[in-house]
Amino acid sequence: MKVKVRLWVKITITILLLLTLLFIYGRFINTTGFAVHEYTIKANIPNNFNGIKIVHISDINYLHSTNKKDLKKIINRINLINPDIVVFTGDLLNIHIDYKEKDIKDLEKLLSSIKAKIGKYAINGEEDTKFKEFNEILINGNFTILDNSYELIYNKTNNPILISGISNNIEEPDIPSETYNILLIHKPDNIEKIDYDYYDLILSGHSLNGYINIPGIKNLFLENGSKKYYNSYYKIDNTKLYISNGIGTKNIKFRILNKPSFNFYRINKK
Repeated sequence: MKVKVRLWVKITITILLLLTLLFIYGRFINTTGFAVHEYTIKANIPNNFNGIKIVHISDINYLHSTNKKDLKKIINRINLINPDIVVFTGDLLNIHIDYKEKDIKDLEKLLSSIKAKIGKYAINGEEDTKFKEFNEILINGNFTILDNSYELIYNKTNNPILISGISNNIEEPDIPSETYNILLIHKPDNIEKIDYDYYDLILSGHSLNGYINIPGIKNLFLENGSKKYYNSYYKIDNTKLYISNGIGTKNIKFRILNKPSFNFYRINKK
């Protein structure tokens, strides 16, 4: 009987130790640092955009699990890539944080330090809509806000590509479809609420790839708006959908096998 009791005590202690180590890893280790996910995309893009470099950041949730030092390191890495275009797909801010004026100014300065040869574009996320300062921060950070609007982008010739954005209220802009079209959305499941055939490339965030990136378990931690589409990449008919893992966390400061990251796309002509 004593042997069995000792065995169960050892098993219980081992389980508690493993759970403690898992918590420490998910809370304090895997939420720090960052990764760069690089993708090469073959597309029918105009010759003057062949080889274009796009950096895609999302879900910063500033000061929730991403501080000034963290974001500065990420921005330095972005600038080393020397991107043509930088896009942001929502949730810059976090409703659990009481931002002071200094925090806002710091964030504006950080965002303005991101360099892009052609332009920087952004949409809001559901967290951002709670803050009246959101638009001002992005504008002062030299981003063009594309909530339910689009912009034609030119590079050396008069043959443009188009980038558009849809905010959380899903008002799809009336866009021309005769060029290479890129769309920014925050919640990837919203792709089914729009005519996605118009777009060659859709970039999204929100899902964080499920916080806990273990097959079968990640589904338990998915946000509304990313219940169907939450992995890094999907091909839906002729449209390519890429989802960023994000930089911060929204509610729980916890990640397993899912390091903070940003995406880097190099688009080459077919």
